[in-house]
Amino acid sequence: MIKLRFNFMDVFSAARLGLNGKKIQIGTIGIFLSAFTYSLLTYCALFASKWAWLDIWKTFRYIPIPYPLNVIHFSVWGWIIWIIGIFISFFFITITMTAISKTTYEQLKGDEFYEVREAFKFGFKYWKGSFLAPITLLLFIAALVIAGIVFGLIGRIPHSGQVILLAFLSFFFAGALFVV
Repeated sequence: MIKLRFNFMDVFSAARLGLNGKKIQIGTIGIFLSAFTYSLLTYCALFASKWAWLDIWKTFRYIPIPYPLNVIHFSVWGWIIWIIGIFISFFFITITMTAISKTTYEQLKGDEFYEVREAFKFGFKYWKGSFLAPITLLLFIAALVIAGIVFGLIGRIPHSGQVILLAFLSFFFAGALFVV
């Protein structure tokens, strides 16, 4: 059982907590699943966009990262498949991070024999919090930016625009404070 002191002494136990073979194994499995899924679906997106197998392999090799985007010409179905591949890859990464966090928590409690399978079961059981929290935060930031643009345009209305902005200033301040 590792006792945390919540001071500078915990820095010295960080290597023992982080360089654990079980967590490295969980991370390797998760990154492999994520990269494999992303590669497979990106190849499918390029196939749907009428790319030939040899052209894809000569251009991208194993992990096809379509950049710059003005050179890559996806069809509509290609874009849809590629975006689905990015979301599934992100899903596997968040499951992996949840499993690593649970393993660290169990190690801090003193359970050194917590299994990799149990960690992944925990990750798949509680995937919503780790997957949807960053997406929700990004959507909230995007809504805040769009609202800022709209109210910036409203503020350009002569005589009454600045008064309208003053009425909504507290909401913008609360939203910005929430994001920070």
